[in-house]
Amino acid sequence: YELGQYALASAHYRDATSTRVDRGDPSSLDAAARGYMASETSAGYEQAVRYLNDAIKIEPAAEDYDSLGDALRALQRYPEAVAAYTKAIEAEPGSIQYRLDRGRTRHENPDDTSSGDEDYRAAVNMRARNDDEYVAQAEAFEELGDYRGAVASADSALRLNKKNANAFIHLAFEELNLGDV
Repeated sequence: YELGQYALASAHYRDATSTRVDRGDPSSLDAAARGYMASETSAGYEQAVRYLNDAIKIEPAAEDYDSLGDALRALQRYPEAVAAYTKAIEAEPGSIQYRLDRGRTRHENPDDTSSGDEDYRAAVNMRARNDDEYVAQAEAFEELGDYRGAVASADSALRLNKKNANAFIHLAFEELNLGDV
């Protein structure tokens, strides 16, 4: 859905809501949760939270904690989302995306005084391992107002994968923020 592939997201949602979920299989629970999240409705996010919690009880995984954080953030349950992202970071400390997600959640939470900058700074100081991590790093630079850093990270992503649509989007956006680069 986030990539603009609405028909595909809709198909995943239909699959998730019409297929029997094997509550003993973390992969089945994870797939169902992603389908419900594609609906972008409160009820869908609530169902995703239930499935992801079940999957985590069976087999804790950083990606499931991150998805749980995404669903909780969409429901504006910020402290729980931060806790889920923290678990993802503990499971995979080198993930730039998980730091970015926790920082954004802190930034969005009106009751959190940290503003997320600590997580953004940690993300920009980490070593990106692939094009998607460079895109996440570009987003962290953007959140800090460092548009030149964001351009450099988006450029690095494109050097690794010339077809990374998110890198193109960030590069264009940051260049607009900077004027002529």
